[in-house]
Amino acid sequence: MHALPFLAFSCRQIPSTVTGFSPFELLYAHDVRGPLEVMKDTWTGKLQTTSNKRSVIDYLTMTHDHLGPNCRITRIK
Repeated sequence: MHALPFLAFSCRQIPSTVTGFSPFELLYAHDVRGPLEVMKDTWTGKLQTTSNKRSVIDYLTMTHDHLGPNCRITRIK
């Protein structure tokens, strides 16, 4: 049972052949970065150590701007 959350996470990051988007991307409006990708970026020096904090308004505006095209595309298909 301990592996179930990891299995669900893996399934949610795979793009659908119908929509072309992963369930995670449709819900959160960006691709997910899994633990292995974060570890790889840390080891290779690609991970940004400083956080770019945004205001809630900026975050919601960005999310809305990303979700709009996703919703239009998925409605078409």
